[in-house]
Amino acid sequence: MVKKIILFFCLAGVFLQSAFPQDQTVGLFTYDTAAYDGYTLFAPLRSKTAFLIDNCGRLINQWVNDKVPGNTVIFTPTGHLLRSEMIPNPVMNVGGMGGRVEKVDWDGNIVWEFTYSDSSVAHHHEALMLPNGNVLLLALERRPIAEAFARGRNPANTNVDEFWPEQIVEIQPIGTDSGAVVWEWHIWDHLIQDFDSTKADYGNIADHPELLDINFTFSAFAEDWLHANAIDYNAERDEIILSLRNTNEFYIIDHSTTSAEAAGHTGGNRGKGGDFLYRWGNPMVYDRGTEADQQLFGQHHVHWVEEGSPDYGKILAFNNGALRPDSNYASIDLINPPLDSAGNYVLSGTNAWGPDSAEWALTVDIPMKYPAGFLGSSQQLPNKNLLICHGPDGILYEVDSTGQLVWHYVIPVGQNGPYNQGGSVSNASANSLDTRTFRCIRYPKNYPGLAGISLSLGDRIEGNPLPLPVNCNTDGLEDLLWETARIFPNPAGEKIAIQLDDSRRQIYRIRNLHGQAVLEGEYQEGNFIDISRLSPGVYLLEVWASEDTFPKVGKFVRQ
Repeated sequence: MVKKIILFFCLAGVFLQSAFPQDQTVGLFTYDTAAYDGYTLFAPLRSKTAFLIDNCGRLINQWVNDKVPGNTVIFTPTGHLLRSEMIPNPVMNVGGMGGRVEKVDWDGNIVWEFTYSDSSVAHHHEALMLPNGNVLLLALERRPIAEAFARGRNPANTNVDEFWPEQIVEIQPIGTDSGAVVWEWHIWDHLIQDFDSTKADYGNIADHPELLDINFTFSAFAEDWLHANAIDYNAERDEIILSLRNTNEFYIIDHSTTSAEAAGHTGGNRGKGGDFLYRWGNPMVYDRGTEADQQLFGQHHVHWVEEGSPDYGKILAFNNGALRPDSNYASIDLINPPLDSAGNYVLSGTNAWGPDSAEWALTVDIPMKYPAGFLGSSQQLPNKNLLICHGPDGILYEVDSTGQLVWHYVIPVGQNGPYNQGGSVSNASANSLDTRTFRCIRYPKNYPGLAGISLSLGDRIEGNPLPLPVNCNTDGLEDLLWETARIFPNPAGEKIAIQLDDSRRQIYRIRNLHGQAVLEGEYQEGNFIDISRLSPGVYLLEVWASEDTFPKVGKFVRQ
């Protein structure tokens, strides 16, 4: 039985009261010291810049591009940014289209670029660097619909002229602008059908869970029949994960094969060639389950948990929740595939591949935002926290193992550059959101790619930024704390006052001990602040004049 952790919080409208003339709309909303210390990488899909920020939202580095971005942005252990670009007017054009990949150094210089897009193939969504320095690409291949019919595709379920099945290619970089395909795998080589006994690949679907049913249909109008959106590589097992959104499944294949073995059904470390070693998410696709058994719903960012994190080796998925039957919500699901003593994936008799459900699922409820119909990512951090990107809304947040929010950041930049703090953000709908983002990744401060790089803290990305929270003050909290007597009465009932040494108009913000802002406004000495809506507990009070960089901070108790 899946353990479900339910987290309720509202990422919009964090402040309960705002007399403050500059309401917060973007940037850092919450920063608890329980957040994992590191640098977060993100690249809005409508921006031509990738950003690396610290937990306070301060810029560590940015990589500016003059081309339309694709989806992939990864900071590699070699200190390079690997990013995708969308080539102009691709022959095959789907969501997540790329076509070109670049490797860029810290200063933004292109050290290698490669195009994998023409009239017959098209890179899309995902690119990642292997330990040997080669680059793994996810791509489409273009086939006439007659080839699909020859393989047993049912014409009644087809209303397109072409079929675009998925492939994975490994590219060995050559020079600064070339590469060679040194390994490849095609899903076209691993199909089955039970529609037409006179056509190729005819068989019983349930007897061949290692193959994909060519007649499992998400849409009769989709050349992009499967819509893969993620791949990942496990160096220890030499295996690849492939996520197919339109089948609501992910698949594991053997990378130890040669390209010839990957096209067949034997060879490689596991002896199964390029057939699926394991699949999970929707056993209906291979006739070993019903709708009640479906676990994944339009998932993204399926990947192995990285070494150094508590659930290393298990699989994490951003489960978007599209068309989930009980209700529409997204979740972060952890899956632990069954293995035998030799490391093979266990499949018992005529059952579906286990487990029956995720080991645990974090369910996040953000009013009016779910399900996340497209985009999204999750990452388990070394302290067991989860970093989550709600891609359609451009919101990044981190929660601890109990579901408590410890970091919350609203991406403040779109296609026309940064937004001003307090200004509107183009988020009328998911399809028009200017800040939508494919993925975010947190890198530890000792990450190998940062070795030898002289880091400096920049300013926030947004215009007119608010003063930094007190735990971002590099001079130390003790230099900012007031004496307790400056807030009175303390403990307090429904009102507090502040003793000031400054006649300027002050701005105040009250935070709970998790760093979340709960009340803010303007203050002048002699007035009171109404705290009647606050629950009993300990709070931090920040006070500053508009031109100050850091607030003064006091602590008080609400009885």
